[in-house]
Amino acid sequence: MTRDTARSISSFVARMSLTGALGLVSLACTDADPSSDPDQEGTTTEAASETTSDSTTGDPDASTSGVTEQPGSSTSAMDTTDGESDTESTGAVACDVDAIELPGDTFYPEGVAADAAGHLYIGSLATGAVVMADPCTGEVDELVPAGGTLTNPVGLIVDEGNATLVVCNSDFTFATPPSIDMLDLADGALLGRHAFEGPGFCNDLTFDDEGNVYATDSAAARVVRVPAAEILSDSPVQTWATDPDFAVGEGEFGLNGIAFDGDSSLYVVNYAQGELHRIAIEPDGLAGSVTAIALGQTALAAPDGLEWIGDGQLLVVEGDLGAVSRIELSGDTATVEVVADGYDVPTTIAQVDDHIWVGEGQLDHLIGIDPADPEPPFVVTRLPL
Repeated sequence: MTRDTARSISSFVARMSLTGALGLVSLACTDADPSSDPDQEGTTTEAASETTSDSTTGDPDASTSGVTEQPGSSTSAMDTTDGESDTESTGAVACDVDAIELPGDTFYPEGVAADAAGHLYIGSLATGAVVMADPCTGEVDELVPAGGTLTNPVGLIVDEGNATLVVCNSDFTFATPPSIDMLDLADGALLGRHAFEGPGFCNDLTFDDEGNVYATDSAAARVVRVPAAEILSDSPVQTWATDPDFAVGEGEFGLNGIAFDGDSSLYVVNYAQGELHRIAIEPDGLAGSVTAIALGQTALAAPDGLEWIGDGQLLVVEGDLGAVSRIELSGDTATVEVVADGYDVPTTIAQVDDHIWVGEGQLDHLIGIDPADPEPPFVVTRLPL
C-alpha cells in the first residue's frame, strides 16, 4: 500500500466504529464479488480457469486474458528474453504465465506466499478470503471463503513442516486484537491462533531456521514471536524485539516487511520512516542488537513486502514508487536499485524458483484515496530474477 493509503487506514479506523467501518468495507465488497452470491457457487474458479486456458494449450502466442505488458519491462534489471518459457519444479508444464487473475471485483490482494511446490497463496484484505493459485496454469482455487475465519488477512507465509499457512489476521477497525493464525493447507481449517494481548496490527511474517515465527506489529513498534514448539497451540504471541527507532507518529504505520537472512539475523523495514534495520538473533533465541542500515539515499519510499534472495540481497516493495527494488548489503550499509516499476499499488512478494510474484493491491480504491472503482481483474504478476 502507498504511504497515503496506510495513513488513511489509520485515521479511518481511529474515528470509525466497528459497525460503520465494516459497513463501508461491505459496500465495496457486495454483489460485485461473484463469491458472495450463493447461486454462483464455484463460478469464480471456473472463470479464472477460463481466462488462463490459453496458457495450458501450449500456444506460444497465447497470454492471460486481460493482461498487458509486464510492469517494469522497460526498466527492469531482471528481465529475460521475450517469449522465454521457464519450467518450474514439476517439470511437466511450461510456466510462462505472466499474471494470475484473482476472482471477483473486490479482492484487493495484500499477502502473497509460496510453498515448496511453487503454489501461491494470496489473501484478500477486503473480504478475508484466501486463494491458492498454480503459477504454471493460472488456475485459482478457494482455500478460505470470504467472511469466514479471517477478518483482514495481511502477511502470509507457508510452514512446510506443519503443512500450514501462517496468516497475520488483523482488524483494520482495531475493534479486536490481531492474531497469528495457523491454517491447514489442505482445507483452510483453523489449527491454532496466537492472539496479541491488546490493540495492534499484525503485518508481515517470517521464520528462522529453528521454526520460530516472527511478525511485525505496525501499530506497536515491535516484533512478536511464536516459538516453534507452540505453533499449533493457542498460546499468545510474545514481544520479542522493541527499539526506539521502530516508533512512528500517531496515525502512521511503522514496522512492515520482515525477512530472515538464513543465518542469525532478521531484517525489518519501517513503512513511515523508510528505514531498514537488522535485528540479531542471539544463540539463546533472544533479540540482540538492532542496527540501522545506512541506505545511501534519503529513505525507502513506503517499504512494504520484504524478501531475502541470498548473497546479501533483499527485494523490497516500494509502495510510493509502485516498484520492486533490490537492496545489496555490505556490512551496515546498503545500496538500493529499482528493478521493476509500474505496479498498481504493490504490496508483498513471494519467490518461486527464479521468479518473484508481486501482489498488486489497488488499495487506494478500497480506502477512498482514489474514489473511482478499481480496475479488475486483480492480479499477481511474475517478475524474473
